[in-house]
Amino acid sequence: MLTKNQLIGMWVSVPTEWDDDGNFDEKTFRDEVAMLIEAGAHGLYTTGSTGEFYALDWEEFKQITGAFLAETDGKIPVQVGANWFNTRGTVQRVRYARDKGAGAVQICFPPWMKMRQVDYDQFLVDVYEAVPDIALIHYNVAHTKKLFHGQDYARVATRVPTLIGTKAAMTLNAFMELMVNAPELSHFAGEDVFPFSHLLGAKGMYTSWFMMNPSYFHEYYQMCLAGRY
Repeated sequence: MLTKNQLIGMWVSVPTEWDDDGNFDEKTFRDEVAMLIEAGAHGLYTTGSTGEFYALDWEEFKQITGAFLAETDGKIPVQVGANWFNTRGTVQRVRYARDKGAGAVQICFPPWMKMRQVDYDQFLVDVYEAVPDIALIHYNVAHTKKLFHGQDYARVATRVPTLIGTKAAMTLNAFMELMVNAPELSHFAGEDVFPFSHLLGAKGMYTSWFMMNPSYFHEYYQMCLAGRY
C-alpha cells in the first residue's frame, strides 16, 4: 500500500493512447510509460482526466490498468484512477486495481448530480469499507459539483483511515484552509501554482506538462525545494 511518505514530488498523468480504429493502443501506451520512467517522474498515474476515464468501458479500463501495472512493475510508485459515475462502479474499479497489484487509487465524487453533504462523506466511507486495503487519494475537482475543504477532510478522517492525500484543484485561499484544517494529508497542486502551494505545505504536483519538457520541470521542482520561488 502506498504511504504518505511516498506521496511526494512530480506525479505525471499518462495519456490513454488509441489506434486509428479507436481501440486501446497498448504498445504506444507502454512505450510512453517506459519513457516517463526514464525521464525521472517521481510517480505515475493513469485513467484520470488526461487518461479519459469518463470515456472508458469496463473492458478498456481493465486493459489499461493491466498494461500500466505490468509496465511499471515496481519500478516507480503508481496510482490507478478508479473514478466512475456511481459508488458501485468506483468500488469495482478500486477492487480491480487492488487485485492487479496497485498500492493506491485516485477516486473522485460521482460527477453528474450534486448530492447532500452527508452523501459526499458517505461515498468516501463506503469506498474505504468496501476495499480497506488500498491507499486512497481524493481527486478533488470542481467537475464533481463539490469541492472538499480542510474542515470536510477533518470531519471524515477517522472514518476513512486509508485516505492519504488529495489532488487539490482550488484557489490558493482554499488551499491555505486545507493546510490549516487537514495538514495530516499529502496535498498536491497543479504545476502552475506549485511554488505558492509549496510555500503553504504542498507535497508535490500532479502534472501533465512534465511530458512536454521533463528537464525543465526537474529544475522547476528543485528550485522550489531550495526556496528559490
